[in-house]
Parts: sequence; structure tokens; C-alpha cells
Amino acid sequence: MSTGGSGNPRLARAISLMEAGHDRAAVEAFREALGADPDDAVAHALLALCLVDTKRVHAAEHEARLALSSAPGLALAHGALGVALMARERHREADANLREAMALAPEWDSARSWMGHLALLRGRREEARDWFEQALSLDPDQPSHHAALGRLDLREGRHADAEARARAALALRADHVDALVLMGGVLLARGQVEDARQHALWALRGDATSAAAISLLAAVKARESPFLGLWWRWNAWMMRMGHARAMLVLLIAFAMVQASAIILDETLSPGAASVIQLAWLGLVTYSWIGPSLFQRRLQEELAGVRLHGEF
Repeated sequence: MSTGGSGNPRLARAISLMEAGHDRAAVEAFREALGADPDDAVAHALLALCLVDTKRVHAAEHEARLALSSAPGLALAHGALGVALMARERHREADANLREAMALAPEWDSARSWMGHLALLRGRREEARDWFEQALSLDPDQPSHHAALGRLDLREGRHADAEARARAALALRADHVDALVLMGGVLLARGQVEDARQHALWALRGDATSAAAISLLAAVKARESPFLGLWWRWNAWMMRMGHARAMLVLLIAFAMVQASAIILDETLSPGAASVIQLAWLGLVTYSWIGPSLFQRRLQEELAGVRLHGEF
């Protein structure tokens, strides 16, 4: 579906950055475009999608609603709001907005792909496959549709089908992050650990914040070294949750630690209570310094992959 932007150089630049996967740069570019034209519904909607990708979901919903207020009949605005609501786990509202987008633009493949992702969040795998297949039939040249179907194949143990999907996506775009992660997952499932690692790093070169690529690299590290792999898996898990959920986990953990310490102190062993308190202090300390350590290790991994040449 064409998003326009040819009449506005700032908007065209923002769309180009978005399509290249540079979401953070695209956010600033869309803001510049909106500075020139504050009522541009397309810019508001696309900014909302970029904000979702950068995990700023409340701001994304705000931008999507601004797009709808400017252009209530714009399918892209309904789609962007659906994606923002999906990210906020308001699934019923997301479903309604995505269906409205499809009603306004019946041939729009992206709306069907988003419906597929929503179905996955609801645990409806077969429904998700149907939506992704519809999206692919509408646009066979969109690598993300091939990759989405391939992820389902991989999850269901159909490695040959998943590989075929990954190769189809990579043939369309060799640096597609989701396709690289999918191929890496297939290789790891087959025991080709080093090849899987290379694909994870290639994906991270395209998007250093990709949770899927980081999770793949963590899985590779766990296969190479179970002990070190625990560190990678923990950080990948925290990254997938995002800052708000990570803080919620820490609050719940704090309540459990306090309750356990009180019980141990009064009934069993004051020494054990002290150990639990120290463990909690260590976890809190790591929650502050861990992200920078993890990012440093990622950068070290990415620096090494450049020595292997382009793919």
C-alpha cells in the first residue's frame, strides 16, 4: 500500500529510513516532517508504527489517534492504531481497528500480517498461518510474510519448510533481519552452531536492538557454553520484556524476597534470610549495570563479524 510522501521531501526521507529498518532515525525524521505539516495523517501513522518498534507504545497510540483525528477514513491510521493497541495488549480493540483497516483497504497485505501477529498473541496458531498466507498472496514480494510463515514452520518442527521460507525471503532482500534470524534458527536446530551465530550477528548488524536476533545469539551462546549461556538468556529475556515489565518483575521479586526473609527470620534461619537479602541486592545492582555490560558484549560480537566479510 502506497504511503505517499513524494510531495514532501522530509516525509520521503523518513519513509526511506523506516523501510531500511532505522527506526530511531526515522522517528526523528517523521517529527521533522510533522514540524512542517502538523496535520499530515500519514506521517502521524507511520511515526506511530516506528514508535511501536522502539517500544514507546503509549506515544505510538497517541500518534495513531492524531492520524485518525486528521483522516478518519485512512486505512493506515486504523492499522497503526491497531498495532499500537496490540503492543499495549488491548487485543479486542486492536482487532476492531485492524478489521476496519482491511474494510477500508481490502488489498492491503500489511493489515492481514498484523492480524496474524495478533492471532499469535492470542494463541491461535492456525488462524495466524491463514492470515500470513493471505498477506503473502496479496504481496508475494514482501520478505516479512515469508519469514512469518517460516517462523511458524520452525516452531512446528518443519525445518525444511522453514529453510525454504527463509531462502525465499533472503532472495528478496539479503539483509532482512527476520529472515536472517529465521535461517539462523533453522541452522541452530540442525546443530550448525557457528553458522547460526553468523546469521544472528548479520541480523544484529541490520538492527542492533532486534530482540529476536539477540535471543538467537543467546541460544547459540547457551549451546556453546551452558553457564555463559544463562547470562545471555537472562539479558535477552529482560530485553524482550522492555523497561516497564522488567521493573514490574523486580517489584514482584522484591515482595517475594521480603516475605521469604520475614518467614525465614522468624521460623527457620536468620542466616538464610541474610543470604536472600544479599542475593536480592546483587540482582538490583545487576539491573543497573547489566544493560551496559550486555550492550558492550554485543558490540564486541558485532565488531568481530565484520572480519568475515559480507554475506
